Amino acid sequence: MARGRKEFPRSYNKKEGCSGLGLPEAPVFYPTEEEFSDPLEYIAQIRHLAEPYGLCRIVPPKFWDPPFALDLQSFSFPTKLQAIHQLQERSAALNPDTFRFEFDRFLESQGRVLESWPQFCGEELDLCKAYNCVKRYGGYEKVMEQRKWGEVLRMVKPDVSPASFSTAAPANLCHLYEKHLLEYERHRAEGLAKQPPQAVPEASGNVGTGDAVDVKIGRKRSLAEDEVSASVEPPKRTKSEDEASMQQRLGDQSCEQCRSRAHEQLMLNCDLCDRAWHMYCLSPPLSEMPSGRWYCLDCVSSEQETFGFSQGNRHTLDSFRRMCDRFKKKWFGGRPVTYSDVEEQFWEIVERSTGPVEVLYGSDLDTSVYGSGFPRPNDAVPKWAKQDSWEAHANSPWNLNNFPKLNGSMLRLVNENIPGVIVPWLYVGMLFSSFCWHYEDHCFYSVNYLHWGEPKCWYSVPGSAYDAFEEVMRSTFPDLFHAQPDLLFQLVTMLNPAVLRDKGVPVCTTLQEPGNFVITFPRSYHGGFNHGFNCAEAVNFAPLDWIPFGRFSIERYRFFHKAAVLSHEELLCVVAKNEGAGKGCSWMQNELIRITSLERKLREELWQRGMVKSSRMQPRAYTNVGKEEDAECIICRYYLHLSAVVCSCRPGNAVCLEHAEQLCECSADKKCLLYRLSLAELDDIGSEICHVKEDNKTDILQCKELKRNDISLMQLASNWISRAASANSKVPLLADVEDLLRQAEQFLWAGHEMDEVRRLESTLAFRYNWAKDVAACYNAVQERLHDSKSARVLLSRVSDLVAADPLPCVEPYASKLKPFVRDGCNLQKQIGIRLLSSSPDVRSLQKLQHEILRLPFDFPEAQKMQEILTTAQLWSERVQRLLSTGKESQKRELADLSQLLELQSEGLKLSVMVPEKRLLDVVVKKAESWQQHASELLECNPPVQELEEILSEASGLPVRLPQVDILSNYLLEARSWSERAQVALKTLHDQRDYGSVVVVLKDLVEASESLRAQVDELSTVKMELKRFSWMEKASNALSCRSPTSVLVELSEEANGNEDLFLEVRSITGAALSWEGKAREALGLGATYDVFLELVSESETINVALACLPDVKNVVNRADSWLPRASNLADLCTKDSMKTVKLIELGTLKELVSEMDSSPILLPELKVLRTCLRDLEEWSHQATIVQDPVRGLLTGNGTSVDLDSNDRVSSYMAELRMQLCRLHEIATQGVPYNVVLVQLDDVRNLVDAVEWTLKALELLLRCPSIQALEVLLETGKKMVLVTRDSFVFKYLERAKNRAKTWHSKVTSLIEDFETKVSPILIEQLLLESKALKIDFRSEVSQIQQVLEDHRAWQSEVQKVFNGTSTLSLPELLSLQEAGEASIIQSMEVDLLDTEIVGVGAWLVRCEEVVGTAHNNLRDGLLQLKRSADHALRIVGLSNKEIKGSCVCQEAADESDNTSLSCDKCRDRFHARCVGVTQFQTITQNQRQYVCPFCTAISSGAVFSKDDVTSKMCATQKATLSSLVELANAAKALHCRVEEEDLVESILESVFTWQEWVHKTVTPMLANDRREVDLQVLRSALKAACMMQVYDDASAEVKRAVAVRAWRIRTKKLLDSVEKPCFRSICRALEEAVAMSVPTEDGLLLDVRSREAEASAWANRVKQVVEDGGVTPLEDVMRLISKADGLRVTVTKELTALRARSVLYCICRRPYDEARAMIGCDRCGEWYHFSCINLPEPESNDGDCDACLRDELGPSGEFFCPACKKVGKTKEHIRLLDGGRVVATSTKRCSSNGGNSGRRQRQRLRQDHEDDMDYREEEEEEEEEEEEEEEIILEEEEYDEGGGDGGGGVLDSSSKVRPCRRTAGQHRGFDSFVMLTR
Repeated sequence: MARGRKEFPRSYNKKEGCSGLGLPEAPVFYPTEEEFSDPLEYIAQIRHLAEPYGLCRIVPPKFWDPPFALDLQSFSFPTKLQAIHQLQERSAALNPDTFRFEFDRFLESQGRVLESWPQFCGEELDLCKAYNCVKRYGGYEKVMEQRKWGEVLRMVKPDVSPASFSTAAPANLCHLYEKHLLEYERHRAEGLAKQPPQAVPEASGNVGTGDAVDVKIGRKRSLAEDEVSASVEPPKRTKSEDEASMQQRLGDQSCEQCRSRAHEQLMLNCDLCDRAWHMYCLSPPLSEMPSGRWYCLDCVSSEQETFGFSQGNRHTLDSFRRMCDRFKKKWFGGRPVTYSDVEEQFWEIVERSTGPVEVLYGSDLDTSVYGSGFPRPNDAVPKWAKQDSWEAHANSPWNLNNFPKLNGSMLRLVNENIPGVIVPWLYVGMLFSSFCWHYEDHCFYSVNYLHWGEPKCWYSVPGSAYDAFEEVMRSTFPDLFHAQPDLLFQLVTMLNPAVLRDKGVPVCTTLQEPGNFVITFPRSYHGGFNHGFNCAEAVNFAPLDWIPFGRFSIERYRFFHKAAVLSHEELLCVVAKNEGAGKGCSWMQNELIRITSLERKLREELWQRGMVKSSRMQPRAYTNVGKEEDAECIICRYYLHLSAVVCSCRPGNAVCLEHAEQLCECSADKKCLLYRLSLAELDDIGSEICHVKEDNKTDILQCKELKRNDISLMQLASNWISRAASANSKVPLLADVEDLLRQAEQFLWAGHEMDEVRRLESTLAFRYNWAKDVAACYNAVQERLHDSKSARVLLSRVSDLVAADPLPCVEPYASKLKPFVRDGCNLQKQIGIRLLSSSPDVRSLQKLQHEILRLPFDFPEAQKMQEILTTAQLWSERVQRLLSTGKESQKRELADLSQLLELQSEGLKLSVMVPEKRLLDVVVKKAESWQQHASELLECNPPVQELEEILSEASGLPVRLPQVDILSNYLLEARSWSERAQVALKTLHDQRDYGSVVVVLKDLVEASESLRAQVDELSTVKMELKRFSWMEKASNALSCRSPTSVLVELSEEANGNEDLFLEVRSITGAALSWEGKAREALGLGATYDVFLELVSESETINVALACLPDVKNVVNRADSWLPRASNLADLCTKDSMKTVKLIELGTLKELVSEMDSSPILLPELKVLRTCLRDLEEWSHQATIVQDPVRGLLTGNGTSVDLDSNDRVSSYMAELRMQLCRLHEIATQGVPYNVVLVQLDDVRNLVDAVEWTLKALELLLRCPSIQALEVLLETGKKMVLVTRDSFVFKYLERAKNRAKTWHSKVTSLIEDFETKVSPILIEQLLLESKALKIDFRSEVSQIQQVLEDHRAWQSEVQKVFNGTSTLSLPELLSLQEAGEASIIQSMEVDLLDTEIVGVGAWLVRCEEVVGTAHNNLRDGLLQLKRSADHALRIVGLSNKEIKGSCVCQEAADESDNTSLSCDKCRDRFHARCVGVTQFQTITQNQRQYVCPFCTAISSGAVFSKDDVTSKMCATQKATLSSLVELANAAKALHCRVEEEDLVESILESVFTWQEWVHKTVTPMLANDRREVDLQVLRSALKAACMMQVYDDASAEVKRAVAVRAWRIRTKKLLDSVEKPCFRSICRALEEAVAMSVPTEDGLLLDVRSREAEASAWANRVKQVVEDGGVTPLEDVMRLISKADGLRVTVTKELTALRARSVLYCICRRPYDEARAMIGCDRCGEWYHFSCINLPEPESNDGDCDACLRDELGPSGEFFCPACKKVGKTKEHIRLLDGGRVVATSTKRCSSNGGNSGRRQRQRLRQDHEDDMDYREEEEEEEEEEEEEEEIILEEEEYDEGGGDGGGGVLDSSSKVRPCRRTAGQHRGFDSFVMLTR
């Protein structure tokens, strides 16, 4: 339980909330800082409180304030355009072309044609949209009844404002609909009524599988149906090639989803576009072939009309905000709006009460592209953000970028950054922008955070009510779901939550404020809208309790054929492998158990169908999800992580195990099972979670029961293990190993029961791989010997293979490889010895290299030697190339020393001796010596002569040295500078322009700094530069007013007797003297005249004096101040100030402060300072006096208790003393003629003290409220009183308390509807004592109310303490007294709860007993009597039985309405046993058997209309409901009379149960035990009498049914004739239905016979359908085997005998691929090729031109044998469909008499596999009777004038001969006899 504060609104326990729609509010939680630290833990704590609402709101603690990380200026985003007015009220996006196609068909059937669509509102009316809009509201009748034509009009014209429609527009629309569409609507309704109702598809369960799709055989508008209808017309029996071309055209058509041409009988063709889909490939899949025309979704829906959110403009935050403000201001104007106003306006727009409204929404913005509103660790910290806060929120677990990856979230193991799931999405909204109803992808949790802006309104439906929500959506928008079955996946539809609430769907709301989190729970539908401009961010997460919802979402995606977000199975495996046991162990374990069980079931089913091939997929490391993507099922798009099915006929395609049959039409043994984990590995993963070892005994038992062809999987595995063990005990042949490995594939996918198979399989795999490696090595050796370019073989690999002892497998290549291996090993040893020696010779190694080339092997020593030789050769060539001399060396560049050093170091590494090493060492040594000397010169500046010497030395080395170029440049630069310096020094003394000389000399000095060699002229140049530089500065200083410091510096540097030097010294002395006098005046002060003299003297000195500006500033300030100060100085006395105007004190202070810092000495300044000091002294005294007075007024520093009169008196005395001092100080301040602010403060303070003294005097007299109010009104006019006086505040509080108390008491006494707490009454009494105002009357009234309440409360507590027990009326009386009191009490709620509980108990009791009784007590007594009567029947009660009838009343013999059973002799009323019209039965006819005896003999007690169901006319109460009532009654505090009756009934029922379990249950378990019929009859009668339904009654009925089944089955098995196969199957089905014990002997016998016959029938089916492949002797053996069966299989035997008939002169069975022709005389069949006839090319009514010569004049055909006979001697007249047809007179084995008819019957293939055997016998009898009639007609024809010579009947007799042909016919498994 969360410890933080959580707030539930007042509507939390009520049906209405504070929402404008009256919805309850979702809970709001306030976590503490400690709870806020772990989000997932906190959400788990509040889950049980919040999940029933679907979402909740979390308000973070105050410290949570994350900075908004996006740049508000540069951030821009795309938007989507939302048509808010079409979110709910829009027409379906149906294709108008399809509608017009269907509508035109209807008009054609009515004989009408619509040239153009009618006009409405100035344009064509879209009849398609009008029809579907009316369909939305339930059709024409409901629209008329509910007057919805206005709503229909708004949907037909969505872009037109409702205000612009005329008042007659709805009526006009209604008229047009009645004229054009009403008949079409009724026609469609009649067509839909003929179709069987289809349930709403559910997402759970095994959907889309072959077993689940129970469809009609033959596909919609398929060729088979066309052929059957067309086959009646043509009389010829030659094969048509039109049929073959049609088949070829249809065979080329593939499913649009899976691209497969297989399973054509399950394929639907669209009646408009003619494209095809399998029914199981549709989304959602169809379970039944639809009747009538069918259109695909592409033709039903229109892509142009499909509703969605189009792309809007791109905005920045600033531009989007301005647009939002304009929109909101335009919509609401300037008036203030509440949240309810916005909500009401939004739903008015959605429900089309206003015109079209479109808004923009920046939704689904990927934060990895556009940036996140939360700080992220890798983002740069902006300048305005604090580093600590940024880092803290970037790493916070509530940061949505971290939320999916938190510990405890399964998504943290997902490697892929899925947008919106792992990576948050950003949302920038405006007013009315909405997010439509949906739940999260994969049913994840979601967390949404509102960064800033206007609130966001949410609505939610809890996940437990998802089905109710979807049902309401489908019923509300049937047309939208018809056009888009997956509409709820599109997020484009809104529905007012008030509609959901009114239809019983729980729905709540919440308002998300900025800084709030909203958590949505799995599978909870939610939606909402924004109240204005805001920014939010959202992401998903998945704790372990999400797992069950994840499975739901996977099945949901699978049902709608949508790809899931990620692989559910892979996620579970990764979490199980990495997380192990934890808090979610049970969820994980249960899901893994479910997955393992499903995998086991599906894999076992595939094995039973014959799929024995299997292969393991690529294994996964299971570190995280998403590294490798799994394949998808081509049908349902399910991720194939654990298993898949593939077939070689469809490479690159795979399906899930549930769609294995739909992959292709190949047999199961051609397909292959792919699996990633065996069942054993799945079990291990599940057991590792909770550290529980799985017991594989159950798996072994299941494998023993899993059978195929009467052989269990365990038996096959045992046989394989014995064979594999035998093979491993010796050296097996490779063929045997391959065969064993191939057979082992059918076991490896299983559980731990196949561990031994896996162990042996790994051993055999090792043997197989060894043999394959040996063969591969031998082939590679041979290839290398014949082709030197082919790859070599590793010697170690071949050696290991050949060294195997004993050999794993018989492989002759092993012995052939041994000589090669021996030679290779010898050479390997020689090379190893040479390599181990120190510095081997290169030539010896090259000889060994030539020997290696002759061998086909490769080994490490050879490679190492080759590397050594290659390296040495390359090194030698490089040295020779770099150090070579001659003409070639002159053309190339010299080598660097680094290259030589690198070669030298490489040479040291060579392990062989090379002659070039010595030459290289000599060159390197000389180069290094020269380089060392050059480096020393470069570190210092050497003389020019030394540079010349080292450069000449370097020219003799064959190495390119970089120091040579450097030293050469140094030498050239030194020589060039010396020449320039010599020229400059020669012209120096002739120059008078000091500046130009200085420039030249400076250039020379600067240039010398870059020289790296020593030059002699440099010292002379520097000395001359110093002298000319001083002369230039002195000349410039004298030419203008220079600062004194400059002249002093030049004077110090002067060195000489020239005129320029003397002039500088003289001017410097005069300037220094003036500066000394000025500083003295400024520092010590001087008179006004001294400063004027200094100013005049400075004008004679031509120097920029430093103190001159300060001196002038002092003089100017004095000149400005003196005129103003002279006037005030005369007024600074008290006498003078009495006669002048008052001056401001601030002016005086300002004037004195202006001269405070001035060094000048003035007499006026002294006078003003004295006056200011006196005024400040008075102000100080005034302040000292005011502070204590203010303290007394405010109460600071004092503890005056105004409730104590003594304290008040002393306080008043002190105030009077302070008042005197205030009067004194006010008098002293009056003589000064200066404006004193404090003087007014003193006077105000005097008034405040006087008011306070008056108030205290009044307080001592206990004034009335009116007197207090007058005094307070006077005090409010004084600022000090209202602001500072604590007495004033005390009096105000006293007045307010008195008024408040009086109003509370008045409202409490007068308002009896409002309940108050007793604590409030006591508190009012206490408050009255503290008030000094008289309220005696009010106090006495509330005291009496409190005493009455306490007496009532004591009575209630006695009831609930158990000291007093009251009846229900007494409780109701107490309740009325409590409700009449004005005091609120918990006891009232307790009484309400108790009374409601008693009422609920009685209501529940009435529901249990039923409503057939007058009152509850009568019903309970009836139950009691029935239970007692049942006990008396079975002898458990000593009470006498009044009668044997079910009504528990006696039925006398004298009563003519009673019946007596002829078996048990009990008597019953006719009405009680359901016998009607009893009075019409005569005395002789009164033979009757009661229902109980009938049930004992027939066992029919399980059907809805069985013989016992008519005897219980009232509702039966269940035992569990009675037990629940008894337990509930014990918790009540009230006496309930019915409780004793319930306890008595339960006691009787428990006694009955005990008797049944002791007496009847043993009858079920033992089939050989003698059954006491009297006991069983009594038990059955008692069970029917018992009006309490319990398991014992069902057990009795089952015992009766099982006994009857045993009697019937024993009679069936013991009969003389063998039972038919159908009877055995029916008996087995009945046994399963009634749960006959599995160990029952009769059941075991039935199972044995059924299994034996099923195996034989399956084999017969294969033989019949194999097209003649099975040899005839095998067919005859199967026929003979039928005699050994213990059941009759007439139907299969007939088909098998027909299969054994041979035809033609080639004596072959019938082959549908070869066309045949039948003789019209003998009836025999012949292949065209066997009798040299060309095969027909058409199937029209006339004979083909190529056959006319061979056929008779009337088109008849005679075989070669019949041609020799000549004319026929006898004609047979056959009646066929009312026409006379001539046939042959010869009764051959296939066309004569009864045998011919039976033979033809045997050739027909019966496709109704579930036909009852008795119906087959009746049909055969009817056919034999028809054949006898035909024979009689033939005999009559012979006797009545038949032509003995044969011949052909003339045309007048309407008799024409025909040919009989047989050939391939689509839709039939064998040929069909066409007799017309």
